Formats: sequence, C-alpha cells, structure tokens
Amino acid sequence: MKSTDVIAKASKAPLRFQVSMTCARWLLDHPRLGQGLPAQRLASQLLKRPARLGMTEAQSRLGDLLSTAGCSGRDRLAGIAMLRDAAQHGDTDAQFRLGVLLLNGNAEQAVDVLQARHWLEAASQQGHEQAQSLLLSLQAQRVTSR
Repeated sequence: MKSTDVIAKASKAPLRFQVSMTCARWLLDHPRLGQGLPAQRLASQLLKRPARLGMTEAQSRLGDLLSTAGCSGRDRLAGIAMLRDAAQHGDTDAQFRLGVLLLNGNAEQAVDVLQARHWLEAASQQGHEQAQSLLLSLQAQRVTSR
C-alpha cells in the first residue's frame, strides 16, 4: 500500500485509532525497538482493536507479528487470517508477506506455491520491489530446474 493511501485511510479512522497506529508504527519501525519482544507485545496490543474494526494496515501489521512471532498455533492462524484479509484489501506488504509465508509454509500453513505466486504477483503489480525480485528468482529457479 502506498504511503499516501495509508495516510488517506488512516485520516478516516477515529482519532484514538490513529494514535494507536502511529505508536505501533513507531515501535515496529524503530531499528532497535522493533526487534524486541516487549515492543512487539505493546505494538500488538495497540493494533488489536483497529485490526478487529477492519483497518487494513493494522490487520497487515498485526497479522505479520502474529504469523511470525505468535506464541501459539492459534495466534499464528489468526495472524495468517489477518494477513489474508489485508492482502485481499490491496495492502502490498500483506500481499508480499502472505506470498512468502505460503511459499515457505510453517506448522500452521502448508506450502502453496500457486497461491504464493498469486500474492507475490499482486504485490509486484503494485510496485513492491521485494516481490518483484522474489518472482524473478522463482522464475530463474524454474528455468534451471527444467
């Protein structure tokens, strides 16, 4: 999702959710804080309500946190569902992360190369550079494995 789209959508959200999103963004994007468990826990608390109310960026961010760092299988499944919702609403980061998750699989999600390619192509078409690069490398692997 382009930054102008994020700002436009966020400005339509109630003020308390805009504040929650801003704080969560700061925590997760801060180079030193974002990797720490306390910051991730606080960010996930800040993102829960906006995500439940359908804010796409909140679903994307919380989905990413839960699908990769969730404490239980249930958390990881909820994270995957949130990523899928955000991806379906056009969030390029969610499309990319869901594509990578489907490509690699995990205990809760089987590998699904066709779905992975679908989401990576969707992100790529919106200009997501990492998705474009990953699709090129997948294409190169297919060519060399023939």
